[in-house]
Amino acid sequence: MTHAVAILLVSLLGQAPAEYLEAARELAPLLGGIERRLPSEVTVRPGALPPSPFSGQRATLFAFRVTKERPLLTPATEKAIADLLAWQKSPRQHPGTAPLAGAWAEYLVAAVEDLLAEAPAGAEACDLPCVVSLLADPSDAFGATPLERQQTRDVILLEAIALAAADQTPPR
Repeated sequence: MTHAVAILLVSLLGQAPAEYLEAARELAPLLGGIERRLPSEVTVRPGALPPSPFSGQRATLFAFRVTKERPLLTPATEKAIADLLAWQKSPRQHPGTAPLAGAWAEYLVAAVEDLLAEAPAGAEACDLPCVVSLLADPSDAFGATPLERQQTRDVILLEAIALAAADQTPPR
C-alpha cells in the first residue's frame, strides 16, 4: 500500500490501516527516553536579583539567567509520547490512541521518504517495512556518524509525533 493510499484511507475512513498501527507499535519504544537524548539549546539572558535584605539596594553587578530548552519537546508532544507508549504496551486499554499512532506512522513514512529523496544517488523508494527498519537502525542517509544518525532519527520521531498530536487536537 502506498503512502498516498494510506493517507486517503485515513481521510475517508478516519482510521489508519492495520499495517500503520503495527508499524507504530514497533517504533513506539524508540520514543522512550527521547527527552534525555535530545540536544538542548542553552540560552543566556540578562537576569535580575531582588535588592539586598540588609541594605535595601541592589548589590549585584551582573546577573544572568541560563536555561536549557528543548524546542521540539512541547507539553502536547510529551503527552502524545506518553499516550503512545501506554498504547504500545496495552492497545486494548487505550483504544483512543490508535488514530494518533496511525497518523504518527504516516508522518514517519513521509519524513523518511523526504530524507531518502535528499540522500545521494542510490537511495531507493522505501515502503513501510523499510521505514520501520531504517528508523530502528538508521543508515548513512541519516548522518555520517552513529551520533548524527541517532539525532536525525530522534528529530524525525519528534517532528512526526508533534504533527500527529496537532492533527488530533480539536480546533479551538
